[in-house]
Amino acid sequence: MLHLDAFLRSSSIDGRINMNTWNKCSKVHPLMSYDIASSYSDEPTSHIPLSADVKALLKFQENFDWKNNIHSILSHPYEALVITDSKQRIIWVNDGFTDMTGYDKAFAVGKTPHFLQGEDTREEAKTYIRHKLRRKLPFTTSIINYRQNQEAYACNVQIFPLFDQDSTLTHFIALENELQ
Repeated sequence: MLHLDAFLRSSSIDGRINMNTWNKCSKVHPLMSYDIASSYSDEPTSHIPLSADVKALLKFQENFDWKNNIHSILSHPYEALVITDSKQRIIWVNDGFTDMTGYDKAFAVGKTPHFLQGEDTREEAKTYIRHKLRRKLPFTTSIINYRQNQEAYACNVQIFPLFDQDSTLTHFIALENELQ
């Protein structure tokens, strides 16, 4: 990465350095990421296998005509994914949701995420989420949820509203990570 950094800095007028001098005094380090060119290349990336989550979300994007950039949303780390309709009824969850909560996918579909809440879920957190959903803007918050076995866990949730090409809210997507 040092060579890439030197190259990028040397491409600006203010940051020119002598690459021969740089190469003589630096060690060669292997590139630790294979995906560095995919965002900057005009070449098709169809040879890169898509995860099941990405495939499912791209299918939803096609079906609901979402204008949101699904790849950008999924660039955030997550363990569980939940898609709800605009009234917050769950239409899809990934395998990570089942791993995190213990609830089967079929059980979750058709319900609101409220079923994950319990006695230690703060009313302030629920009010905050409702307020943010009404504003139709992306947000991040933490909440206490409950697994199927009634074990409480802290969860960090990033929620993104999803809009169709007419800018009408159609769905929400939640990216969830358990807090340790």
